[in-house]
Amino acid sequence: METISTRLKKIAMSFTPSQATQPTQGTSTLHHQASFVIPSSLTLQRLEDSTIQAEARRCLTLLGEQPTEKQWDMILASTTSTRVSAGAGSGKSTTLILRLLIMHKLLGIPLDEMHVFSFTNASVVDFRKKLTDKLIRWEEVVEHKKLSDQQRAGLKKLVERTVTTFHSVLYRLQRDVLPGISPSSELFDMLKDERPSKNKPSVLSEEDLKSENPFLSTTLSAKQDEVLTAAHSRAYNNSPRYQELMTILRQELDRLYWLRIAEAPTPEDQTRNWFWNRLLQ
Repeated sequence: METISTRLKKIAMSFTPSQATQPTQGTSTLHHQASFVIPSSLTLQRLEDSTIQAEARRCLTLLGEQPTEKQWDMILASTTSTRVSAGAGSGKSTTLILRLLIMHKLLGIPLDEMHVFSFTNASVVDFRKKLTDKLIRWEEVVEHKKLSDQQRAGLKKLVERTVTTFHSVLYRLQRDVLPGISPSSELFDMLKDERPSKNKPSVLSEEDLKSENPFLSTTLSAKQDEVLTAAHSRAYNNSPRYQELMTILRQELDRLYWLRIAEAPTPEDQTRNWFWNRLLQ
């Protein structure tokens, strides 16, 4: 007889367009299925070449790296869109760094034509340091170069432009789309009900905007909430693409909602999770 938990998980999985695979701890799973056409890349398709693959393995061996076969699948993936599911501590970040090295050094893709972003400052700082160290080591060990302090500093700056927070990407997009206009968060803050604190600057610096999300770091006033609601309604009513994206987000929310209930250890916990989810919606 089918249990409640099993039934709920089936409901949750029905929200996803492709088959979901549950990876075991320490392994990764690549999902190539998609409900849309993924563009191909002649440059990335070169990763299927046995000569390139052999050279990649040789270079990483010189660096003292020994990726697992699953990690090699990620490093040498020739598709332009690849989703990797893996457990904590399985080496996702390290594997991504090795992929960047192969794409940059063996495929000739400039670092300033690639971009890596994360959601926290701490993860960005850690990723930058690891990528910089690997780049320097590649130049010294694989290419037998002696780097000066100036060259090392140049690599560090290049990596800083390549690896940023997600909010930095949004900030730069806003700056490019609306040149000459003050940051949108500054305009948004004008709608606050309370007076600005004397100890807190009324205008966020560019570095703050590049590293933090100003909308999530503040409590929305009634006026701000009204503006966001109006902006959402206008976009939803006038943009089919926005409607499509919102529908996808809603489906994912529903999927996570059912999964949270299904993963509760007891029927009582399942009922409690269901109650709180309904209450918070």
